[in-house]
Amino acid sequence: MWHFPCKRWFSMYKADGKCERILFGEKVKEKHLTTYEITVTTGDKLNAGTDARVFVTLYSGKSTSPRLDLARTDTQSFTRGRTDTIQVTCPEVGRSLDRIKVEHDNTGADPKWFLECISVMDRKNSSMVYEAQCNEWIQRTDEDPHSRKVLEFKKGPGGRSQRRTRFKVTIKTGDVLRAGTDSRVYLVMHGAQADSTRHFLTSGKFERRSVDVFVLDSHPLGTLKSITIGHNNAGLGAGWYLNKVSIEDLTSGRSYVFMCNRWLATDEDDKKTERTLFCDSNLDCNLSKTVPFEISI
Repeated sequence: MWHFPCKRWFSMYKADGKCERILFGEKVKEKHLTTYEITVTTGDKLNAGTDARVFVTLYSGKSTSPRLDLARTDTQSFTRGRTDTIQVTCPEVGRSLDRIKVEHDNTGADPKWFLECISVMDRKNSSMVYEAQCNEWIQRTDEDPHSRKVLEFKKGPGGRSQRRTRFKVTIKTGDVLRAGTDSRVYLVMHGAQADSTRHFLTSGKFERRSVDVFVLDSHPLGTLKSITIGHNNAGLGAGWYLNKVSIEDLTSGRSYVFMCNRWLATDEDDKKTERTLFCDSNLDCNLSKTVPFEISI
């Protein structure tokens, strides 16, 4: 495999004004290449999104990846409350990642960025995920001229990288008048071992009688005990009538059902837009177990 580095503008209005370049190749042995799946969550704060180009650098001991460009998948990438998953291919950094540098080039109309968290999975070893919390603004200031943060990956027991668990989440909106919502919905799962991060479910429709399905990655949580689900009360039709949430742990095969049948709205019921729901024991939810299969195509 050959790489053709560029890192220059193709524009009549930038740098040297050229729209054509000759690039020279660098041969890379394929056996040393790997694909990293990088998941980025932008915080749910006012003006949290960024127009700038985002880059990461991975570290494993003294080994370092190239500066990796997290190319936007669409025009909504890195916007408020959104979770973006981007794949990058580069030489393998090492057996275990320990930190990550996240930065942007400070370009665009509004470059500052509030990063909530970031995770990295080496697709050669998809049972391991590396997670880092940020919850800070990445922006250029007089005190700090660099638009970047270096984050340490969280470690599991014994200092090992945390294993990855995948959940299939099915959300059913109720069948009542104006049941759907235009707001941004979020979910936190609470397990016997740990709580998940806040997942923003940005791809859902959440219309009356709709069934929205999501696949979420997380560190291991243990047996699920409860969930917290809510929305940001934004949009013309903010109120939401939630029927139920079903969750399947695709790693262990366990299934859970969390009944609601209540409004999450400031003008209905008890005026709350967030609820904590507990597993319905009458449905034997945490005893339902299947055999998980993972199919890659």
